Amino acid sequence: MPPAGTTEPGEGTPPPDQPANPDLTPEPDTKPEAAPPAAPELQDPVVALAGSVQAAADELRRQQITLESLLKPLKAGDAKRGQEVAGTAAGTFAFAVDVPALLAKVQEVCAAEQVRRKDRLSAELKVMCGRAGLSMKVVAREPLVELRIAPIHVRLDRDRNLADVLYAQEKLEHCPASAEGILEARQRAVRTLEGDRAWNAAEFHGLLRRAWRYAMVDRDMERPDWVEIGDIHAHLERLLDYKKGYPRVRLAYDLWRLRRDRLLFCGGWRLLLGPATGDSARDKRRVLWIEDDAGGGQYHLTVKFLRQERLEEPAQSSGQNSGQNSGQSNTEGEHG
Repeated sequence: MPPAGTTEPGEGTPPPDQPANPDLTPEPDTKPEAAPPAAPELQDPVVALAGSVQAAADELRRQQITLESLLKPLKAGDAKRGQEVAGTAAGTFAFAVDVPALLAKVQEVCAAEQVRRKDRLSAELKVMCGRAGLSMKVVAREPLVELRIAPIHVRLDRDRNLADVLYAQEKLEHCPASAEGILEARQRAVRTLEGDRAWNAAEFHGLLRRAWRYAMVDRDMERPDWVEIGDIHAHLERLLDYKKGYPRVRLAYDLWRLRRDRLLFCGGWRLLLGPATGDSARDKRRVLWIEDDAGGGQYHLTVKFLRQERLEEPAQSSGQNSGQNSGQSNTEGEHG
């Protein structure tokens, strides 16, 4: 019996002016068209070489197995069997592998591609950054090219086709040196720096001041003074209580955001940053790289809050920062 909803041939045929049930109309016997292959000019020439090298390696392995099959009859002195195996093997080789020629081709293509990549990657990044509304500029050319796609830095090793994505001199991501790969890695890095909570510059300013006070208590300081960033970071991490912790690179990013939002002065308190110099600048465990708006920056060692009733440029402190060695410079007066 036919399944429900269908008819036997010749039964229940609709009249000519009535269309057949579209649900029962057989689909045309067609298959979706396969996606066209990538245009040859869009395929990385170095990657394309891998196919040729793999085919040559596979053939050489097969030829090795074939030649090794000759060893047994030859070592046994079996001339008849040796002739038979050699005759059979002669017709099984797919192609002759010219290893020196293949290696010369690899050298030629790789050398040419290193030159082409420099211009191609730069052009592709400019186009894609423009589409995404991002600014890009070159901040260094030696020993490796370094770009800034604000606020992230990208250090390119174009010969190896690799890129490091950094912030505050710390590597956050590693990716292929392609425009798409770099922008995706940049996006991941920004998400890491910003975390899941909404940014509130005034709230962060207040928490940072509380952490500074706690650090002064730890050192039995009775009057407001300079405190090392590392001491403040420990208290700030506890106050923020992030599930994934609060690494130093996020502190550097949040201090940059305070500058960006022009909120170093808030609630009658101005945040001052003490630059690191001499021996202190060489000890990266104690200092923190804080960027400026142009993508440059400087290592800082200490933090201090100055009480002010209104926004004005603070007077420079006299003498060295308390408790520091190495001739550290005085305050850094920033307008909020």
